[in-house]
Amino acid sequence: MTSQIESITGKNFDSPDETRRPFEKGRIDVITVGGLAFYRETLEPGWQWSKHVKPVVGGESCQRFHVKIFLAGRQRVRMNDSTEMEFGPGDVAIMQPGHDAWVVGAEPNVLIELADVVQQQHEDVRTKSTLEAIQRFNDAFNRHDVDAVMAAMTEDCVFENTYPPPDGERYEGQAAVRAFWERFFASSPHATFETEDIFASGDRCAVRWLYRWVEQDGKRGHVRGVDVFRVQDGKVAEKFSYVKG
Repeated sequence: MTSQIESITGKNFDSPDETRRPFEKGRIDVITVGGLAFYRETLEPGWQWSKHVKPVVGGESCQRFHVKIFLAGRQRVRMNDSTEMEFGPGDVAIMQPGHDAWVVGAEPNVLIELADVVQQQHEDVRTKSTLEAIQRFNDAFNRHDVDAVMAAMTEDCVFENTYPPPDGERYEGQAAVRAFWERFFASSPHATFETEDIFASGDRCAVRWLYRWVEQDGKRGHVRGVDVFRVQDGKVAEKFSYVKG
């Protein structure tokens, strides 16, 4: 969910909300502003990830994603493929998982870590994209537009129907899923889904729905259920359906 940020707010790292000392030769000051966490790391001369952090977290190399703004001192980073870069005051660095790092020289290395903020914003964008993909799919469904439904699904899409119990039937790939929808719309020309609740996080989405139909004799019926979606590249990759009762 997107953080609710005031029109203007701020804090200072010299009065942190929390100070952590999770490993030798390192201090992390934490402030939370507008619901977002910011970290100032101070690494003493002689600090090295493989010497001082590895014994705490394990692993052969650092597996965290980093976005760093360097304020003082110098730091050198070596990736697992042996690529190396050195950073100093004013530098901004993005580091993918799989690296070692160490302080260069006799001056403490001070930096701001923004990875959590960047990832949160990326997650918010991905969640918004997921909701938009599900809306396109649902709109196409309620129009009974098979071409638009399939355009809203990936080539390797997977659909699990609610019927037959207990596990439902599974359809894999565009051809199989398309054939199901063609049969479904032909047999239920007045079928509609109403979204009663929806929740998304990243590429996942859960929809609580009310399905209505009209029998050939004019009798109306309805049932409630849940769809669990996974979205990939703006299209529905998985749709797993579950029904109540």
